[in-house]
Amino acid sequence: MCGIVGFAMEENVTEHLIKGLEKLEYRGYDSAGIAVEKDGEISAVKTAGRISALKEKLKYENVSSHVGIAHTRWATHGEPNEKNAHPILSENKKIAVVHNGIIENADEIKKELISMGVEFETDTDTEVISQLLMINYDGSLLSAVIKTVKKLKGAFAFAAVCSDSPGEIAAARYLSPLTAVKFNSGAGIASDISALGEYSDEFIYLDDSEIAVINSDEVKIYSFSGEEKEKTPQRADADLNSDGRDGYEHFMLKEIYEQPEAVKKTIDAYYKNGEINFGFDEKFIEKLKNSDRVYFTACGSAYHAGAAAELFFEKILKIPCRAVIASEMRYSFTPLDKKTLVIAISQSGETADTLASLKNAKESGCATLSIVNVKDSYIAKTGESVIYTRAGREIAVATTKGYTTQLTALYMLGIYLAKIKNSAPDKELGEYENELFSLADMIKSTVSLSGYISRRAPFTAFEKDVFFIGRGVDFTCALEGSLKLKEITYIHSECLPAGELKHGTISLIERGTKVFAVAMNKRLADKTANGINEIKARGAYVICFTTEKLRDKFPLADEVVILEETNEFFAPAVTAPALQLWAYYSARTKGCDIDKPKNLAKSVTVE
Repeated sequence: MCGIVGFAMEENVTEHLIKGLEKLEYRGYDSAGIAVEKDGEISAVKTAGRISALKEKLKYENVSSHVGIAHTRWATHGEPNEKNAHPILSENKKIAVVHNGIIENADEIKKELISMGVEFETDTDTEVISQLLMINYDGSLLSAVIKTVKKLKGAFAFAAVCSDSPGEIAAARYLSPLTAVKFNSGAGIASDISALGEYSDEFIYLDDSEIAVINSDEVKIYSFSGEEKEKTPQRADADLNSDGRDGYEHFMLKEIYEQPEAVKKTIDAYYKNGEINFGFDEKFIEKLKNSDRVYFTACGSAYHAGAAAELFFEKILKIPCRAVIASEMRYSFTPLDKKTLVIAISQSGETADTLASLKNAKESGCATLSIVNVKDSYIAKTGESVIYTRAGREIAVATTKGYTTQLTALYMLGIYLAKIKNSAPDKELGEYENELFSLADMIKSTVSLSGYISRRAPFTAFEKDVFFIGRGVDFTCALEGSLKLKEITYIHSECLPAGELKHGTISLIERGTKVFAVAMNKRLADKTANGINEIKARGAYVICFTTEKLRDKFPLADEVVILEETNEFFAPAVTAPALQLWAYYSARTKGCDIDKPKNLAKSVTVE
């Protein structure tokens, strides 16, 4: 969520700031703005809505400078309007700030500043930063930042320019990502390296409680106490400039099609010399062997991946395993000790609630493992060990290949743990490994149904309410299908186990109600069929996702989508692309903004 960009250059930065913001559009936002420092003044241009509206407004504004900051905002404090759009200026208009995160003690600071006579203009928590910087400024922007961060509580990354400190940007990070870069004609700062990719492939990643001060000649890093620090730039492991749609209408469709290759790369990364090897050190392996309980902590689609893994892990590890939504786990009384393994799952590696749950587990003495897609992200560095998925860059807000590669990594981890714990027969694990090697091809077969689904999905595009059902692992996949549909079509979708229909929800089923049934599990197929029979008796229209062998068990289904057969635990990875495609073509029929759905962000870095 939200995006920070700043440049100090030998040339005019305005165009570079806009290009940087456009690179961050995928993160989700509802307003945008830029501010530049020139000739002892701050000039700011802001607008609600898309960057295109900001570009149009800039045509009529004389905004040019060698230093400036820009922002895409996803509203948390105050409505998404021009007044609350970033950059946020101080009362004296000498300082402008762009900010990601939430200042938890903003109200307290605001009251204190108002009592000192400071007047506020916006509804944002960010304004306390600009006003504090104004109060603390003594001729040094670095000094003002050091004094200001000592007052702030919460998660934040911010960048500031000051008309009395020409040519300079100061930025600070605490629990929210921030990266700096030095290149031939200047330097830059951003919340995501994708905004800086065309300038360099080596980046300075700020850690918590660090400040960057940049100008066109250099980048300097300081601690919150003001001590200068030496940091070596790190090379990115992805091509940050290859983010085109490559002929696809939307990034989401492109990323659906990329899933077979992403899954294959994830498997190839860790299957070496005939066995799974994650490169864990011996001390961590001993912790894994001794663990007698597993928790998966995650949010959204990553939680659904954990929920699917929960059932697989319990089957082959024979110990209690549980998937817990991270925003709940961080405040729960979940028993954690040195024999507990906590697995944090996140596409971005910056998800705030997942990070907090992971830190709590680490402080409780648990073995902690991160499964993320972004190298050197905060969650990756916080866990004792990390497994990187190989999804590559994912631009669309609604995750697709991020989810299936998380499942793939979890399948491999489950097999690995069962081997080192000697908790399942070699023959059984060998069968799972064989299925694992077929997974990419089975997903490719699912993706090949795109043409068929594109003709059928428009039929459900304008529904107001739909339902998803499944049993066992199929239910966890139905959860993900329901989420995808609501994320990009804005259709209200409810998901529940098929056996729970009669406990209240069946009262909502009437003639024509659309119900998606995931029925890949042959062990529970008859149970799912019972649920379908019950809702058909009330007039529901059922779309069933199943296999050729199970097709005859669902004679009452109105539509049947046939998928490749696999074991019940791997079925979510095979089924998910079909549900993603159904959501995609429904949203396309409605004319929705598929890659950037309203009110959603790619990376949720605040609680």
